[in-house]
Amino acid sequence: MTAIRLPTTRSPGSVLGAAPGVTESAEAYRATGGHAGTTDPDALLRHLDASGLRGRGGACFPAAVKLRAVRDRGGAPVVVANGEEGEPGSVKDRWLLRARPHLVLDGLAHAAAITGAVRGYVYLSDPEAGASVRRALAEREPHLPVEVVETDHTYVAGEESAVVRRIDGGPALPTTKPPRPFERGVGGAPTLVSNVETLARIALTAAHPGLRRTIARSTLVTLSGGHSEPVLAEVPYGVPLRTLAAWHGTPAPGGALMGGLFGGLVDGRALDLPLEPDALAAAGTALGCGAIRFLAAGACPVATAADAVGHLAAESTRQCGVCVSGTAAIRDT
Repeated sequence: MTAIRLPTTRSPGSVLGAAPGVTESAEAYRATGGHAGTTDPDALLRHLDASGLRGRGGACFPAAVKLRAVRDRGGAPVVVANGEEGEPGSVKDRWLLRARPHLVLDGLAHAAAITGAVRGYVYLSDPEAGASVRRALAEREPHLPVEVVETDHTYVAGEESAVVRRIDGGPALPTTKPPRPFERGVGGAPTLVSNVETLARIALTAAHPGLRRTIARSTLVTLSGGHSEPVLAEVPYGVPLRTLAAWHGTPAPGGALMGGLFGGLVDGRALDLPLEPDALAAAGTALGCGAIRFLAAGACPVATAADAVGHLAAESTRQCGVCVSGTAAIRDT
């Protein structure tokens, strides 16, 4: 069971909200300022540009750039809240959909207003999250038609072209690119596929534009490993990884597996790096989805790497010979 740790100082810009163990109702969401934020889509896009908000799905791509790319394609765009987190060790997206569905749906509505989208989807694999989103949709005014699409939980099911393919009725497997979803996505329309935490931070920025920088430079992390239970927390950029390890309960880790599997293994020297996308990228690793698994002192990094490669081999889409044969060969070495 993953524990939830609230920030020491509570802020209206926190995605964890006031009662993280309870599913937030529409009434509770409105009472904290929900649905009452910036109404001008152009103004909100400027706030997102100025804040430097990056996507939280793994690649850390600038959110405003992605929104603008879909908007500028014209036509009748589609927006998708992507809640299918395939990276091992990550729980933040399903937690947001379970506990704060109105925050995510509000962000989806703002994204639709910015891009000119006429319909939306919430894409997920967790049945409890799906039930929570459906209840939330029944509680709110249907300004934007939104459909919940469920898929099987796999490593690749959350990749954006796999999301589009599944919504269109196919398997949740990636397709060749180009075209990318912003060019041709669901039903052939320009499509924004946005991680649910990204959308939650868009909604918070709309409600609290004065906190835009704080909202953009805080992130959810799932901390695990060692002998302590996993923890979901919201932390500001810049905190050293070593501080997070001590806070989690792994005070002297030998290294870490970063971003689920996205950021790879780092040794103990990297633990003095700050939790900040550019600093991590410069060091050859990545924050990814925010899942960080600390290796207890004395743990074998080779065994950890072998487990990771084994998982990748088992989760191969089997659409590319290099992946099918190469990943399995590395696993069996």
